[in-house]
Amino acid sequence: MVGYERIPSTLMRAVTMVGHRSDRQRFLGNARRALAAMGLYEILNYSFVSPKWLEALSLEPDDWRLKPVALRNPLGEDTSVMRTSLVPSMLSTLEGNLNRGMPEGRLFELSSVFRPAAAGELPEEPAALCVGAFGEDVDFYTVKRIALSLASAFGVECRTRAGGDAYYHPGRKAVVEAGDVRIAQMGEIHPDVAERFGIDRRVCVLEVDLERLMKLEARIYGVKELAKFPAVQRDLAVVVDEGAGAGDMLEAIERAGGRTLESAKLFDIYRGEQIGAEKKSVAYALTFRASDRTLTDSEIANAMDKILKQLEREFKAEIRK
Repeated sequence: MVGYERIPSTLMRAVTMVGHRSDRQRFLGNARRALAAMGLYEILNYSFVSPKWLEALSLEPDDWRLKPVALRNPLGEDTSVMRTSLVPSMLSTLEGNLNRGMPEGRLFELSSVFRPAAAGELPEEPAALCVGAFGEDVDFYTVKRIALSLASAFGVECRTRAGGDAYYHPGRKAVVEAGDVRIAQMGEIHPDVAERFGIDRRVCVLEVDLERLMKLEARIYGVKELAKFPAVQRDLAVVVDEGAGAGDMLEAIERAGGRTLESAKLFDIYRGEQIGAEKKSVAYALTFRASDRTLTDSEIANAMDKILKQLEREFKAEIRK
């Protein structure tokens, strides 16, 4: 229209710069590596799903996840909305693996969900993580360990407490909090919800709000030498009321154990006539170690006594006989 001859001749100009990843890219990459190091396999699903999948989660009617962004030209009903949660896609993937005879699986998906915005505005696309696991050795504590290990990898101290959405089993679910910030929820999927996705066995899921975890990240510097002195193992089994939380008891043990308590792990919960009605036996494996010496029997006995007294004060615990 104007004429190429009117465009002035100029030399090409190029600016070179050193490429690097943004803080966000670095964080997400580190999260992937941390999960892979725990033995999980990454999957990638479509970002658009069926609205029926979201309805199958038994969410409250006013939950924003039931109001997804609809596509104007969907390929079909099964891919007509942008997903507001990674859980339905994960459950569909687990169902596919189970139907093909896989005995176990530990998977994760790190992707965006789509949160509706005001009219005329683009939806928010926060980064989210979903872990799904099934198999003979998989239970609530499997996904709990993954959650706490991931938080620890980014220097975030957190605690767990009972809670979570309704699509989790009411007695096998928890939320993870760092201070007053909720960063994750996890647990065994409710049998009714699992059945809607064609799953007939126990499956566990972990959801992590990566945007919140990213803001809480604390850079970790330095390393700690490997232990030079032997560890001492002790088991502790106590009888408590049915309502006492095993996770809360674990935190009490860690507080009372002092610096020599290297680790504490739950390994058994027993209910039966020998224990009594509305009671349960909870057993923990405790590991003690000092960095500068071999612990004596009296030091171990003193630490065990402090732990037991703490459990007695907080939970009215009694040594199982």
